[in-house]
Amino acid sequence: MRRLCTILAVLVTAIGLEAAPAVLDFSRSHTIEDVRRSGLKIKLLTGYKGSHLAYVYEEETDVVVLLPSGRKISQKITIAHIDAVDGVLTRLALHSGVMPQDQAYQVAGTFCDSFNLSHDELEDWYRLNLGKKYDNKNIYLGSDNSYYPGVTLQAAPSFSTSYPWMIRLLIKWNWNGHRGKDEGQTWRDFPAPAMPEISLNPPSGLRYDRADDFKPYIESLEANFRQSKKAKSQARGAGVVAASPGTHGWLWAFGFAWLSLLVFLWFIWKWKAPNKLPKPGQKGY
Repeated sequence: MRRLCTILAVLVTAIGLEAAPAVLDFSRSHTIEDVRRSGLKIKLLTGYKGSHLAYVYEEETDVVVLLPSGRKISQKITIAHIDAVDGVLTRLALHSGVMPQDQAYQVAGTFCDSFNLSHDELEDWYRLNLGKKYDNKNIYLGSDNSYYPGVTLQAAPSFSTSYPWMIRLLIKWNWNGHRGKDEGQTWRDFPAPAMPEISLNPPSGLRYDRADDFKPYIESLEANFRQSKKAKSQARGAGVVAASPGTHGWLWAFGFAWLSLLVFLWFIWKWKAPNKLPKPGQKGY
């Protein structure tokens, strides 16, 4: 019994650890080491024109980004891109999974409220793309220079016909508008966020799967298969052997070959037939 309890405790602990989000704490610094401490796995880190470009590939990973002034942003991501110079992050992009337009609209609205942004551009975007599955237009919603680091939300096409949108969170440090500013100054001089904690996940709480795009096609194939199977079963019940499409092809080929043979034999017979006619003077002329 004690051994069973120990096993259950270990399993519960393992499940809890697996479900724990990766916490990217950039509230006091923004370095590659901060990323590594979060537990987020960096798959590739290479030099590129004096910078380091890191790709972080994950499978539906929950992350929490902590920023100066007490801001906290939660998001379930599928991929992240990191730019860094000398081990210091200059840019971080987090990509969500797919979602319907109404969910992306609600997420973007929460972002606007958190950064005191107008909803006018968001409303225009919603009307422009309503009901569209193709040729969708991006929207970029960005904080102004009264916040550090710069935070931008992009609602971008996901190339999914079922769920045409994805959310991309972009964080930039030390660009031209904020040259020289740092986390310490942000804590001292910048205002506290209107909404300290926000989530960029679909408010519905549902998980949207890109594989749903193929469901109508698969259902059509399955329906055709069931119909074919039913027709064969009915034919057998009536004493008729239902030929498959392949069988029909062979029957047509065999019939054509047999007909060609008959025509060939007929021509041979016609060619030889005059030689068999009786000559003048012969019996039967």
